[in-house]
Amino acid sequence: IVDIHATLLIVYAYEFTSITSVMLLEDFTIPSAFILSICFLKIRYTKTHLKALFLCGLGMGVAFVMICSSNKITKVTLIEQKFDSDVMALAGAFLYALSNILQEHFLKSREDVHHYLGFLGLFGTIITFLECYVSGEFDDVKNLNSDQTFYLVKNLILFSAINQICYSLIPFFVQRSGATLLNISNVTTVIWSLLIDITLFH
Repeated sequence: IVDIHATLLIVYAYEFTSITSVMLLEDFTIPSAFILSICFLKIRYTKTHLKALFLCGLGMGVAFVMICSSNKITKVTLIEQKFDSDVMALAGAFLYALSNILQEHFLKSREDVHHYLGFLGLFGTIITFLECYVSGEFDDVKNLNSDQTFYLVKNLILFSAINQICYSLIPFFVQRSGATLLNISNVTTVIWSLLIDITLFH
């Protein structure tokens, strides 16, 4: 449930802001996972780790200010929508971190990746369909014309395939190295998103 709602928040955040902005704000998962691992997993970090956490938080603050200050939109409504998208990205990042911490706790206590993946796929599918039904996503799909349907189906298949690969590999990484290192490794997504943003939208 936590992971699904994190994904929903991130996806909705893309509607009013750029890929780069969302990816930068998603790095909030690092300090979130850091703090949650101390609270729930009782992991002890050194002073060097705490300094790195402070620098990460400082960088997040600077990135957030730069994103807001670089906004050239003058309409109040659009500015509010942009701010809401940034908040949704931050909330989604926190939920991703919480999901990863819970995942690490389960995998390191049970050491059963395959059962975890099975239940994740089963309940993830059920909850996703319920969310789509409640939010009216199926009705929106019915109102699309033939051209829009083709691009929607193509993008949906690609999105699902990529997520299938990621969600199949991430539990093995978390079990071996932990949720905090996973979120630190995800910083590289900012570079890739920046390159894709430049290639596709500029």
